[in-house]
Amino acid sequence: ALLTALAAPQWVGPLVLASATVMRPEIASTEMQAVWREADAAWDRGEHDRANEIEIEGWVDGMGRRSGQAAPEVRAYFTRVNRSIWDRHNAMPLPDLLAGPDIEPERIVQPVLLIDGVYDFPDVLSSNGTLLGRMPNAEYTQFAESAHFPSYEQPGEFNRIVLEFLDRTWGIPAS
Repeated sequence: ALLTALAAPQWVGPLVLASATVMRPEIASTEMQAVWREADAAWDRGEHDRANEIEIEGWVDGMGRRSGQAAPEVRAYFTRVNRSIWDRHNAMPLPDLLAGPDIEPERIVQPVLLIDGVYDFPDVLSSNGTLLGRMPNAEYTQFAESAHFPSYEQPGEFNRIVLEFLDRTWGIPAS
């Protein structure tokens, strides 16, 4: 949707960017690199459950919370989903990531709601800070008790905020 807003803004209404890393730093944060490095090393040692847990601690529990601090049902869900990704990746390795296109946030004129969780990776928090400062019609909401998945950790509040934003900016009723 973001790329469409740049290429054909008449086709795109208000945008909600939840835990997105649009403005990517040249090098991932030391926290993100550590999670990738430690998880890959554990997987390569055959410690598949530990590799999965390292990623759950980083993405679900987040930066600055203890392991297991996210809601048990959220951790359980992402533990299953993430392990499935690991198993598929092991069977068919992913290609190296390609560099994303250059984004010119000033050109996004639609209303934009930026969302993240206070315990998310610095990369996401930094991206949202940059976008908020450069997008002319951006607003920002941070979830105090969430990491990378506020829509799972606080779904009621997440839905309320998104629906109110869409009602205000696009006339879609929040009920």
